[in-house]
Amino acid sequence: MVDKVEYSGDGVFNLTGRQLNGPSDASAYGDDVQSNENYPIVRLQNSGGLVFYCRSRDWTSTGVGNVSESVRFTLNPEVVPGIYQLTASAGGISSAPVQLAVTAEELGGDR
Repeated sequence: MVDKVEYSGDGVFNLTGRQLNGPSDASAYGDDVQSNENYPIVRLQNSGGLVFYCRSRDWTSTGVGNVSESVRFTLNPEVVPGIYQLTASAGGISSAPVQLAVTAEELGGDR
């Protein structure tokens, strides 16, 4: 569950929420080992339905459970100013979307 998204400068955003790394380890063994990814996948979708994945880093934890966590993410280079629906996904489970308005200043550089 995403609680808050804030711009921190230099094209980087801070995302805070709960269960950003998934609700459980969800590991299994079958033909191959199936393990969790232990990090949130940040996804943006614009009003036209285009999807952009953002690079996440600096996780406060890679543990799982219902605890408050934070992660930093950098916008995909293809993102342009506008309104996006942001979701964080882990272990195949996505958060409810939250609205993120991306400005030209937050993109930085000459985009």
